[in-house]
Amino acid sequence: MLEILDSVIPIYLLILLGVLLKIIKVANDNWIDILNTYALYIAFPSLIFSSLTNIPINSEIDYSVFVHNSIILIGIFVFIYVVTKLFIRNKEIKNAYILCVLFSNAAYLGYPYIISLYPDLGTTISLVIGSYIFVVFTFGLSVLELSKNSHFKIISIFKNIIINPLLLSVIIGIIFINFKLSLPLPIGNTIKMLSGTASPVVLVALGIFMVRKIEFNKKLFHAVIITFIKLIIIPAIFILAAFVVFKKDNFNVQILEAGMPSAITLFALSQKYPLDKTITAYVIIISTIASFISLLILSSIL
Repeated sequence: MLEILDSVIPIYLLILLGVLLKIIKVANDNWIDILNTYALYIAFPSLIFSSLTNIPINSEIDYSVFVHNSIILIGIFVFIYVVTKLFIRNKEIKNAYILCVLFSNAAYLGYPYIISLYPDLGTTISLVIGSYIFVVFTFGLSVLELSKNSHFKIISIFKNIIINPLLLSVIIGIIFINFKLSLPLPIGNTIKMLSGTASPVVLVALGIFMVRKIEFNKKLFHAVIITFIKLIIIPAIFILAAFVVFKKDNFNVQILEAGMPSAITLFALSQKYPLDKTITAYVIIISTIASFISLLILSSIL
């Protein structure tokens, strides 16, 4: 347990730094968009590309990681969609359940957390991140598009997948590996330097976002339920799938990613689509705080 704490406490200290910067008014909410934009388009694509292309030449990539993770996520999506369709009438609240449960903070918090525990599994983590992006920006975004418009916009969905920098970095990294391509040394070193900035930037941004007023109302109740599902039920489903369906005992990365809190990107989506903003913000804050304990327990078990 002490070794796990030594590895993960710095991650949460960076989040706490963001909280303190907001409290003492050094940072404000404008920082969130700036830092997240930099991370989305530059830092994290660099990190993912580096993790994929820096594996030994003779190593093989286990693409089943992407496939298996996607299958489980799609199954979870279908189940939540059906249940919320039956029991929740409010469109924005229903979408909050679907997206907040489905969209894990796999990249921004998941990558630094898991790499601190498993330094040699950067490639696996990148493939898992790719599966989350693929499922969320196909199935998840389809739900939001249908909620916003009466007809399905397949072009809009396809565009969001193609232009997503994180998924693109996975695809480009795999192309480089399979065709044994390499970048000139100065460019490769530059990308590696940029990748080192990814985690600190987004974790500080997350801390800044978390300084918000929370009111005790029905929306907080929904947020607590979603957080419980996200941090407890979903990892349990992945554990069950690992040993019963896929019969694998090396599913640690996928299980830990499943236990990550909801992503801050959801709040940006709530500005554009019918997704309850208050519930989404509450889930991000509560799940991030609660994840410190839940992930420590999950990590110890694994």
